[in-house]
Amino acid sequence: MTDKNTFTKSQAGFEQTWRWFGPADPITLMEIKQTGVNGIVSALHQIPVGEIWSVDEIMKLKKMIEDECFNWSVVESLPVHENIKKRKDNYKLLIENYKKSIKNLASCGIDTICYNFMPVLDWSRTNLNVVFKDESITTKFESKVFAVFDLFILNRSGAEADYTNEQIQAAEKYFIGMNEEQKVKLQQTILLGLPGSLDAYTIEDFKSTLLEYAQIGEAKLRQNLYEFVEEIIPVAEEMG
Repeated sequence: MTDKNTFTKSQAGFEQTWRWFGPADPITLMEIKQTGVNGIVSALHQIPVGEIWSVDEIMKLKKMIEDECFNWSVVESLPVHENIKKRKDNYKLLIENYKKSIKNLASCGIDTICYNFMPVLDWSRTNLNVVFKDESITTKFESKVFAVFDLFILNRSGAEADYTNEQIQAAEKYFIGMNEEQKVKLQQTILLGLPGSLDAYTIEDFKSTLLEYAQIGEAKLRQNLYEFVEEIIPVAEEMG
């Protein structure tokens, strides 16, 4: 047994954690207690990407988590604004905001922060409701189904060049077998932006953003990542 403010890790030094998307998550902290985990992986999903995570907002969520006898162990994630990835417009200000958020999290005792430099989308799934035989539920990514979206729903210009003839034929066959509801569902699933968010791209916005990244190119995007990391690592090291 542990008291309210004591958190334990396994003898191997690992801490069992559970991802919780905050107060809006349909799974409550009380329900998560039944899993036996000690730590929570969470984020301030309500804060717009690029804005500073204030100490007040961090502590508000931290207290909510600790009041249920958990430790806020990991931030997943502190999102990277698209302008930072593209190094355009106000990216310098956004990087400074990112550094301040790191400092504020560290001052609140949270020292494990995840980030993602994936362009356009923070994640990608083709099914958010896969049910196993034991009725447990997970998410799934299938390259064939993604090709269906890319080739026949998004209709991305030049997409055919990224697939073999066999892949295109398989995707077309799959697409023909879908009804309209399934097509809409697939589009909504892939165009979701951040985990824990209900915001999604429109097809038009998605195409426009893809075009921007096509113009940036892989090498430049990779260089943008290196430069971002070079700017935030000293802050992360300073804060421990």
